Amino acid sequence: MYAAGLVEGFLTAERLREFHRNSQALLLMSPDNRQRLPGLQRALARSVEELAAASRDAGFLQEAGASALETQAGLAFLQAWGVRDGYELARARLPQLSGAAPLSMVDLMLINSDGVVDELMAKYGGEGGADALLEERASRGAVLRHGFTGARHRGPAASPPARHQPPRAVGHCTALARLTEDRQELYLGHTTWEAYSEMTRIWKVYDFPLKGVAARKISFSSYPGCVSSTDDYYLMDSGLAVTETTLQVPGTQHYDTSASSLPDFLRIMAANRIASSGKEWVDSMVASATGTYSSQWLVTDYGRFSPGSSLPEGTFYVLEQAPGISHFEDMSAHLQKEGYWASYDRAYFDDVRDATGDAAMEAKLRAAPAGSEARADAALYSKSDTPRAQIVRQTARGVGSLEAMREEMTRNRGTEEPVREAALRVPWFTISARSDLEDKHHINRRGSPEGGVDSKVTSSCLFRTLTAEAISSPTHVDMPPFRWTSASGEDVWPGYPHEGLPTTANFDWVRVDAQDQMLSSLGSGSCN
Repeated sequence: MYAAGLVEGFLTAERLREFHRNSQALLLMSPDNRQRLPGLQRALARSVEELAAASRDAGFLQEAGASALETQAGLAFLQAWGVRDGYELARARLPQLSGAAPLSMVDLMLINSDGVVDELMAKYGGEGGADALLEERASRGAVLRHGFTGARHRGPAASPPARHQPPRAVGHCTALARLTEDRQELYLGHTTWEAYSEMTRIWKVYDFPLKGVAARKISFSSYPGCVSSTDDYYLMDSGLAVTETTLQVPGTQHYDTSASSLPDFLRIMAANRIASSGKEWVDSMVASATGTYSSQWLVTDYGRFSPGSSLPEGTFYVLEQAPGISHFEDMSAHLQKEGYWASYDRAYFDDVRDATGDAAMEAKLRAAPAGSEARADAALYSKSDTPRAQIVRQTARGVGSLEAMREEMTRNRGTEEPVREAALRVPWFTISARSDLEDKHHINRRGSPEGGVDSKVTSSCLFRTLTAEAISSPTHVDMPPFRWTSASGEDVWPGYPHEGLPTTANFDWVRVDAQDQMLSSLGSGSCN
């Protein structure tokens, strides 16, 4: 595992340098983050020391008494260490990396924790940690709808340059499971929302013949230096396909810093490898809960799906985790009855909604005077009436093909979306958000370069070879392609890092499989 990481780190070192510089610069745009980062770095350093000690003492091995989860988490940690050392080897040997900054294990842990860095800042940031996060959320809620913010799909709020208003939090991803009317096909799609500064993408296939695992081969969307997805879109030869969206947490949260826990990216990859069923996967995640990585997970067992037949129990699980709570249910019957399950960063289970503060916030805003902005904002905290829920309720049942699924996951019709509240009928409250646009024709000068940066879809047919269809770009079907510079060469978003990224993001869909060829056109192969 260390050797696999070493090879990956060496071969992707130039992209890793670019990604690290962009993500670090984005993180440090916020004065609050600069204040809280040392506390998080100290916590990550302690985690590295503990994991390294377990490695030296063979504490990762089941033969030494470790659990299967601990064993696989430890091996993934060694892989991450190899990535770091591979980068350092390339930095010493490759001319194009001459002068590149060194990368410590703490740096690499921070990269791999990017998907949960806002909660980690609140948990370990020291003085002003949780309070600063709450103040930040409050200030975002008071600002007129200027978009959303997030490093990766759930990262820290950046304080943009002076001409941009502090954006409000509206979500970080969209996911959709769709069972066709004739039950012949089951689709699973995901659209990542993040800062465009972090669009350095790598699709990875890990094929490791490890002992005691259910999944040898895992195919997933990812980033340089990351040994998990952090988008969280995984296809595994155990038969499981797993994805998630972040849970927005508007209420006050209390984090337990007294007990050490596995870093989230390690426990997720461990669950991916050891679970042979959806129930085993959610059980592993509940047992390893850290109190961070607040998410709604969708777990599909394609091994139980038979085209044309009813969905058996165990085909589709939904797990929600937030600070202090985990709740999962087998939602196979619900998926069969409704024909779809959509996930858009809002908790579904009532006890989780109580814990996150969604229910209280929705009730408070619905008590505001009719016609006020606050009353309109109540929909944002609803599990059934948030703008994307309104959209998907009218569109999902029309998805009956791969083409329609691709269109659904990149959907953004801006001010023309079927959203009841006119104030919420804007490009950044749709399935694939565009915070940088006011409408189809105008840049949002009060917004930020953030939104949907990709989409991935699979079907039961594609899944047989762990294949997905993917696109890496902000949506540009009904919207203009995103550009860092204007036609005259002016920097449209000064202050936002974008090293190594193309000026214009207007890529097409490709087919990504777990075979030797990896990338191919949509028309190739079967399952069309």
